[in-house]
Amino acid sequence: MPLFAPIFVPARSSRHRTACFALYRALLRSARDIRLPALAAPEGVKDPMRWLIKGQFLRNKNDVSPRLVYTSLSAGYKFLDLFAKAKVDGSPEHTSVIKHVRSRLRNLESWRASQPARGPPPPTFPGFLTRLPPKTSRAGEKPVFTSTILPRPKSAFSGTRKIPRLCATSFGVPFLRLKKPQPVALSNKLRSLNLMAQKRLEMASLIKDELIPEAHSEDAWEKAVRDLARRERGGGRQTSKEEQDLLDGDGRETYAGRLEGVRAGIMQKVERTSVENIARAKAMLEIVKQEKVLAAQEERQASEARNNATE
Repeated sequence: MPLFAPIFVPARSSRHRTACFALYRALLRSARDIRLPALAAPEGVKDPMRWLIKGQFLRNKNDVSPRLVYTSLSAGYKFLDLFAKAKVDGSPEHTSVIKHVRSRLRNLESWRASQPARGPPPPTFPGFLTRLPPKTSRAGEKPVFTSTILPRPKSAFSGTRKIPRLCATSFGVPFLRLKKPQPVALSNKLRSLNLMAQKRLEMASLIKDELIPEAHSEDAWEKAVRDLARRERGGGRQTSKEEQDLLDGDGRETYAGRLEGVRAGIMQKVERTSVENIARAKAMLEIVKQEKVLAAQEERQASEARNNATE
């Protein structure tokens, strides 16, 4: 018998994620049916109800304590019941929802007003690669990059020319190693690009291996409920408005279909980034070739100057 019970980590539980996603979708659906008066929403807030629901889930996503997780989910289901009653205009629940939304929007406006004004953005320095405009209007045309800084003329530096080395990270991000030690800014940039590529691949794998199978089960459950409602209606029983909406459908695509679309979008970004990395690597390789030619020329000129000095 183990001495210690395994620690439950909500973020690593597929059942917990499924329950949270189901609650999140249910809250958004119920919030769409609540009529709100014309509110002066701050900049960046198009749908106040969606903004509030999403913000609360984001604040609670890092909770690992079972007590906090239970409290958050219980509050979410209570709000689901509140939204169901708030669909009736003029009801106490509808009034409380409007009051809460107005209060949160006022708090957001006051918080933004208390923040110091943002200064001018720092000056941006052009990169040493520039993307050339496409030659045609075809959508699948591959990008082409050219150098804007390298190779440098002899007058721009002292000593002998250091030929850069073309390198790449484990995720295929090309870069030129110009000197040692490697600049901190370059290391930070490469690290951020690697993390972004890793997150995209991990998310695509998570959707394919875990979320899509769970979504198929959710779609099968909804189909079973819909078929059961049709059979009961065939028996002559009067159907309610909610049951009729379930029978007719609301035009939504399936959960699995939506996840497959999200994964396809992620893989398109991965493919686009890979094509751009190849184009950047070609431009960097051309820089290395030009640097080698200039280094050979400068070596010959230096050798001729030494020979002339000895004569």
